[in-house]
Amino acid sequence: MIDEVSDVGMDLNGIKV
Repeated sequence: MIDEVSDVGMDLNGIKV
């Protein structure tokens, strides 16, 4: 999975990782 939003601490589903 590509973590485009990993810099905001969320995955592609908008769930905090």
